[in-house]
Amino acid sequence: MKKIIVISLLLSLSLALFAGVSSISVPIDSDAYRIIDTAELKGIIPSQPDVRPYTYDKVKGLLEDIYASPKTTDGERKVIEGLIQNFERTLGIGKDASFSNILKNGYFSGPEVDNTTLLVGAKFKTQETLGFGEEKAFDSRNKLTAYIRGELFDALSFYMDFGVCLDKIDHRAFLITDFTHECEGFYMSLLGSQSDINESPFTAFGDGFAMNPEIATSLFNGALAIRFGAIKRDWGPGLNNLGLSGSARTFDGFEFTFNPASWFSISVLTGSLGKSYLPMKGEAAPVGDSKLHSNAYDNNFSIQRVEIEPFNGFRAAILESVVWRKRFELAYLNPLCVYMFAQNYIGDFDNVLAGVDFSYTWNGIGRFYAAMALDEFNSLNGGKVLSCARNIIALQAGMEVAVPFGAFGKMTIQGTYIPPFF
Repeated sequence: MKKIIVISLLLSLSLALFAGVSSISVPIDSDAYRIIDTAELKGIIPSQPDVRPYTYDKVKGLLEDIYASPKTTDGERKVIEGLIQNFERTLGIGKDASFSNILKNGYFSGPEVDNTTLLVGAKFKTQETLGFGEEKAFDSRNKLTAYIRGELFDALSFYMDFGVCLDKIDHRAFLITDFTHECEGFYMSLLGSQSDINESPFTAFGDGFAMNPEIATSLFNGALAIRFGAIKRDWGPGLNNLGLSGSARTFDGFEFTFNPASWFSISVLTGSLGKSYLPMKGEAAPVGDSKLHSNAYDNNFSIQRVEIEPFNGFRAAILESVVWRKRFELAYLNPLCVYMFAQNYIGDFDNVLAGVDFSYTWNGIGRFYAAMALDEFNSLNGGKVLSCARNIIALQAGMEVAVPFGAFGKMTIQGTYIPPFF
């Protein structure tokens, strides 16, 4: 027991160091979310909002609670300790400015001045992919990124990066659902390449740019989180949910989440979707009037989601989202607007989706969740609601179960129905 108390005090002291970066988001692929999900299933912590990513401050608090719980094993505590150490290393919390530390971690962290911290660093990432289908394929991604991260007056967190990509794109090396590229705009030939870099696959390397900036703040003891950035987001229960999936590409957006009580939260986001100028060779051109489709992929995106938890373990949500052509449109910028009504009175130019979902967590056992989303709905004809061609309805249901072995292990079973044109 004494050992647990001492370790808990040390962990609390370590976590307190997060104060300087409390509002920056924890990437949704972090192991922290697996730990949080499994702790919910085991009844260690109450169910959390399904709008992610969370801020570092929120993750810090949840990890503290999980670590201190008597239901958490020693092995699981070691996992949390390792995660904390990784956070400290990547965030530059330590003030070691030695040359060896800079080479090891890739950043320099200066002294704190007037409650303002600043970290400057660089990182390099490479990914080589081979495909052995009907045609041999080789895809190479190489990116050097310089970044600045810091905290202004313990109130505003920021991250700014500038990445230079040198890529040889070949979509044939991937499954169609796995193919993506970070340079969303267009590739160039600044390094003198004379080959075709306007279509995939490339015959040589093309250079491009990528950025994923973020500015964030938290107010009212974390009840209101405000973020402006280009990050991955996951809004909804389950894997690849029907609202805003974690597998979607990043895009610039302004968002806020207001969570004044444990049983209620509202989240709103408006962003600008990127446009890729990289068609695949042999890809068919859009059909129809060329003027109508000339800006078919120049779109903005807005989404709003309200979650309630009327009783312990049961969480329900209603959401709306809209993809709308880039223009100045106040209707979708109003967080209290009903998107369906707005797109109707401004001329039905846009595509609105509405959905509901719920989840029930049975402490110590698991969680069941289900979701339904409507893209178009034109008929209430009895048993033909799903089969009607003009009704575009997606369904999803699944179950998560905590497994009794491993550190924070869980098993997920899910089924999803996505109709054409959804």
